[in-house]
Amino acid sequence: MGCSGFFGCPQAAIRRRVVSLASLVMVSALTLLAFPAGIANAQGDPILCARNGEIAIIGARGSGQSANDFGGLGREVDSAVRAIARSLLAGDPLQVSATAVDYPAESVSVLAGTGAGRYWAGVEQGIQTTISVLSRTASEMDSKGSACGGPRIILVGYSQGAMVMHRVLNRLSTERNHRLLDRIGASVLIADPDKIPFEQGIHMHPWYMGYSGGVSGNFPAFSGGRLAFAGNVRNKVFSVCQLGDIVCAANPATFLPLSIVQLAGVGTHTSAYASNQFGAPQAAAQQVLRAVQGG
Repeated sequence: MGCSGFFGCPQAAIRRRVVSLASLVMVSALTLLAFPAGIANAQGDPILCARNGEIAIIGARGSGQSANDFGGLGREVDSAVRAIARSLLAGDPLQVSATAVDYPAESVSVLAGTGAGRYWAGVEQGIQTTISVLSRTASEMDSKGSACGGPRIILVGYSQGAMVMHRVLNRLSTERNHRLLDRIGASVLIADPDKIPFEQGIHMHPWYMGYSGGVSGNFPAFSGGRLAFAGNVRNKVFSVCQLGDIVCAANPATFLPLSIVQLAGVGTHTSAYASNQFGAPQAAAQQVLRAVQGG
């Protein structure tokens, strides 16, 4: 029997946990967090695939965002997770879990000084932690059998967190890790610094922002090059970018000297996605639902 939405589904709950790379080697790795009003805290196994199955969301916060806010997800990822959950739970209720990747998420300000190495080390830590969480989640789902079959994992990242998720997908593809790739149904990349202009096959939100490229592509020697998605990954990517965002719609002409356009681009990047991701979370959720339900 269906229900009217996320807050109208008492049977369904979204569970949150924060996972660090170090904690993954420990039996007591997972910590359940306090939940905002209206969101139930479901106790039990880390992955619950019973009558209705489960969808697992893994989220990475943006540069400079505190690990203590929004359950470790950051404001933008938390908003996207809620939108995904509402879309998933609008029909027959199922279990939704959200895991926050515990990584430094260094402020971009460190790139201007001597902290560039620390910034990129933090990105790499985020990649490794996400892959470890993916592997653990996939193993838990495997143990549940057919009730937990199919691509039931959604990746979500904002800003630096989107870069982390972008590079996770690239690494899994390069390493031909089909076990984990096949478990990922969708990824929502909000204001992705690694965004490639005119990349075919991805889901762009809004559609007309496909022309733009992220800031990483303007400094390939520094950022690790232009990271286009492999063909087997592109359909899993739901990229979100607002017009004027200096990070995902970067214009090198505005970088130096400091300009009004640049300042406006920073403002767009930090304020545009708090409650609006242009339908990408909902589209990602529906793609996953169709895949796991055989639609």
